[in-house]
Amino acid sequence: MYTNIKYDFSGTNVVVIGGASGIGSEICFQLGTRGATIGVFDINREGGKTTMERLEKNSFRSQYFFTDVTKDESIRSSVDDFVSAFQKIDIMIYTASIINRKQFMDLTTDQIERLFQINLLGPIKATHLVLEHMIGKGYGRIVLFSSANSMGAKNNSDYAASKAALDSFTRSVSVEIRDMQKDITINSVVPPPTLTELWSKGRTQNQIEQAIKNGEVYTTDEMMSTIMFLSSTESAPISGQVISHKANLLRIPNK
Repeated sequence: MYTNIKYDFSGTNVVVIGGASGIGSEICFQLGTRGATIGVFDINREGGKTTMERLEKNSFRSQYFFTDVTKDESIRSSVDDFVSAFQKIDIMIYTASIINRKQFMDLTTDQIERLFQINLLGPIKATHLVLEHMIGKGYGRIVLFSSANSMGAKNNSDYAASKAALDSFTRSVSVEIRDMQKDITINSVVPPPTLTELWSKGRTQNQIEQAIKNGEVYTTDEMMSTIMFLSSTESAPISGQVISHKANLLRIPNK
C-alpha cells in the first residue's frame, strides 16, 4: 500500500468521475477513509452499486450519480444534484476513459468520436462545470488522468491523441486559473500500467497473467499517494503539471 494516512479530508466534498471501477473506485475509498464526502459519478450502475456498498459498509458519506459524460445535460445534472445535496465541490477527479486498441484505418469514425467524447471532451466539460462552483468559493483541486501513450503509441493513435490534447488543456487552463489568484489547481497524472478493465482490454488472459508474473502491471493503490497529495491543501503550489509515475520512466508505450 502506497497511501499516506496523514491527509485529512474531513469536511471536503469530492466528485470522482469514473468512480465505479478500477482506480476511480479505489480513489473513492481512500478519500472516504480520510473523511471526504464522495460523489461517485459513472454510467456503470452495477459498478456504482458495488463501490457504494464498499463506501456504505465503512459508513462513508457518499452518493452515486448516474452520469453519461458524452451528454452535456447528464454531466451538468449530476454536478447540480451533487451541489444541491452537499452544497459545494472542493475536488474533482476525472478517471473515466476508454481505449480501442486498433490500427487507425480499422477504426470507425463513430469509435473515434466516442473515444474523444469520453477521454477529452468529458474532462474539459466537467472541469468547466466544477470551476463555476470552485471559483465562487475560491478553492478547488482538479485531477485529470493522462497516459504514457500521450507521447504516441502504435495501434492507439486515437487514444494517444486524446491524452496528448488533455495534457495541453491541463497546462493551458492552469495559467488562466492562476491569473484568477484563487487557491485552485489543476493537474494530470500518468498512472503506471494498472490492472483494470481498461488495461486488460485487447490483451489475452495469458498476456495478463504474464504481465502480473513479470511485475509489469500494478494494483489500483499504486497511485494513491500522488492522488491524495494533489487533492490536498498541501499541493497549492503545484498546478498545470502532468505527473508521471516512476514506472513510466523510459517506458516505451504499448510495448
